[in-house]
Amino acid sequence: MRVEQAYIDLLDSNLELRIKLTKEETITIRNKEKIRKLTNDLERCELYIKYLEKNLISRENEIDRLKAEYYSTLYNLKKCQDHLELKEEALVAQDNRIILLEDTVEKLKSQILKISHFQNNSNKPSEEEEQENMALPDILRNVGTALDRIERYINGDTSFDPRNTLNGIWISLTTVRGHMQRHAQDAINLQGQLNTAHNLLNNANGQINNFINDMANVRNECLRRAQLLTIAYNNEANERRRWYQIAQERQTNGQRMAFRKQNQINILVQEKAVLQILARRRKAEADLAEFNRAWVFNRYQKWKARELNSRQIILNLQNNPLGNMATIQDVMHTLSPLLAQLPSYDRQEPPDVYYQRLRNINETARSLAVVGFNAGVRCQVMINKMTGRFAPVPANDPYAGGNPAIVTEPLFLNWLCERYREVMVGTNRSAIFALVNEKFLETDTPDKMRVRIANPPTVNAFFTELCNIWHESAGKRIQAPAPTSVSFTTQPQKDDFKIRLARDLAYTGIGIDDATLENFIYEELKKRLGGTTAHVRKSPFTSRSAYATKKVIRKVVPKASAKQTRHCSACGKAGHTKVNCPKGKRTKKVNYVYQDEVEDPEDSEEYIVEEEEDPKEEEIEDDDEYVEYVDENDDEPRNCYATKKKWCKVEYL
Repeated sequence: MRVEQAYIDLLDSNLELRIKLTKEETITIRNKEKIRKLTNDLERCELYIKYLEKNLISRENEIDRLKAEYYSTLYNLKKCQDHLELKEEALVAQDNRIILLEDTVEKLKSQILKISHFQNNSNKPSEEEEQENMALPDILRNVGTALDRIERYINGDTSFDPRNTLNGIWISLTTVRGHMQRHAQDAINLQGQLNTAHNLLNNANGQINNFINDMANVRNECLRRAQLLTIAYNNEANERRRWYQIAQERQTNGQRMAFRKQNQINILVQEKAVLQILARRRKAEADLAEFNRAWVFNRYQKWKARELNSRQIILNLQNNPLGNMATIQDVMHTLSPLLAQLPSYDRQEPPDVYYQRLRNINETARSLAVVGFNAGVRCQVMINKMTGRFAPVPANDPYAGGNPAIVTEPLFLNWLCERYREVMVGTNRSAIFALVNEKFLETDTPDKMRVRIANPPTVNAFFTELCNIWHESAGKRIQAPAPTSVSFTTQPQKDDFKIRLARDLAYTGIGIDDATLENFIYEELKKRLGGTTAHVRKSPFTSRSAYATKKVIRKVVPKASAKQTRHCSACGKAGHTKVNCPKGKRTKKVNYVYQDEVEDPEDSEEYIVEEEEDPKEEEIEDDDEYVEYVDENDDEPRNCYATKKKWCKVEYL
C-alpha cells in the first residue's frame, strides 16, 4: 500500500512551513534581543537623564551660591565706596586746612614785610649797621623766596628738598635774630614778633610735613583700595559672566540632550511597538504552522491507524482457525449487492470506465483475505456482467497474439476494448468502405463532421459521437499499452509497513532490520515534523491471541475522610476545587502516537482499572461525571486530546 501523493505533499509543505517557522522564530528571537537591547538603552538613557538632572540641580545650587557671593561682594564694594567717599571728604578737609595754612603763610609774609618796612624807616645806623641793614632785606627776600618754594612744594612741586629750604630760612632767621639781638632795645617788639613768627613757621612746617605725609598715605591707601575694589569688581563680574555662560550652556546642553533622548525614547518605543506587532504576527504564523503540522500529523495518525487496523485484521484472519475464516460464499455474498447496483455492460459507456467500476467492486472484498477469491474468480465476476453483443465471452482472446486464455483482469480488459472497437466500427472492410464512400473522402471538409454531430443533447453525447468517429476513422486496431497489473499481498509480513514507510520517506540505505528502519523513520519524522516529545500509548492494533480473555480487576483506593476543609489546587482558595474553579484552568492538549509491543499470544490479557485519589486534589463527593475509568489496552478509538489518562511518555533526544 503506497502513501498517497497528497500526504507526501502535505509532509513537504509541513517541512517548508517548519523551515519558515524556524526562520520566523529566529527572526523573533533576534527581534526580542533587539527589543531587550533597546530597552537597556532606554534604561541607560533614563539613568543618564536623571544624572543630568542631578547635575543641573547641583549647578543651580552652585549658581545660587555664586549669586550669594556676588551679593556679598557687591555689599562689601558698596561699603568700600562709602569708605572712599569718607576719605574724599577727609581729603577735602585737608585741602581746606592747607588753604588755611597758606593764608597763615601769607599773613607771616605780610608781617615780615611790615617788619622790613619798619626797619627801613628807623634811624640811620652806622656804616657797619647800614651794611647789615642792607643785608637784612636780602635775607628776608631769601626767606620769602624760600617760603615761596615751600608754598610751591605744598602745591605739589617736589623738585627740591623742603628741609634744605627750611634750613636756609632757619639760618636767615637766625641771622635776623642776631641783628635783632643787637638791636634788642630797638626791636623788642619785632623780636617778639619774629619769635612768634618763627614758632608759627615751625608749627606750620611740622603741620605741613605731617599733613603731606598723611595726604600721601591717604592717597596711597585710597588708590590701593580703589584698585582692589576695581579688581574685585572686575573679577566678580568676569566670574559671574563665566558661570552664567556655563550655566546657560549646561542648561541648553541638558535641554538639547533631554530632547534628543526623548526623541530616541520615542523612536525606541515605536520600534518596540512594531516589534511587538511583528512578534504577535510571527506567533500567529507559528500557531498556524503548528496547527497545520498537528492536522497533518493527525491525518498521518489516522492513516497509520487504518494501516495497523488492516494489518491486525489480516493477522487475526491468519491466526484464526479455518472454521472461522471467510469463504468464497462470503465474498460473493458481500459483492452481490454491489454487483446488483451495476447494470450489465452493453456498450452504454467506454470499456475502461466500466472495467474500473468492476475492479473497484472486486477490491472491496480483498480485505476478507479469502484465498479462493483469486484472479480467475475476479475475472469471472467481470465476465458474468457482459450481455448483448458482448456475451458470451470466449475462453481465449482472439484479438491478442497467441490467443491467451482470459483468466486475469488485464486480459479481460484487452478483450473488452477490442470487442468494443469491433462492435462500434465493424470489420476492417466496412471501416474502409465507410472511409472511402462516406466519411473521409479527399473532398470532405470539417463542416461535414459538424453536420454529422449536429445538435448533441449533452456534452457527453458530443464527445461519445466524436469518439465513435475516431474509431471509425482508425481502420485498424490501436494497440493500447497493457495496464500494469497491481499485485496485492495476501499475507503481509509483520515488518512490511516499516519498509514501505521508510521507502516513502526516501530511505536509500541497504539494511532493512528493525533498528535501522526505526532510527531512520524517527529521525526523518523529527526533521520533517519537528517534534521532540511524543506521548505514546499502547497501540490497539498490536497482535494478540485469539483465545485471549479480557479480565478486569477493579482496584479501589480507599478515600480519605471528607470531613476536612477543601482548598483549590489551582488558586489555593477554600470553598471549591480545581474542577469548578472560576479561574478556569485549561487542560494541556497533547498528540498521542501508538507504540506496538510484542505480546505473547498465549497469555491472557488482564485489564486493570485502578482508582486513585490524587493527594494534591480534594475529594469530590457525588460528582461521578468527573471520574473516568481508562482501559490501557482498550482497542476502541480514543481522542488524542483526552485528559486524566496516564500514558507512557517517550522522549526523543
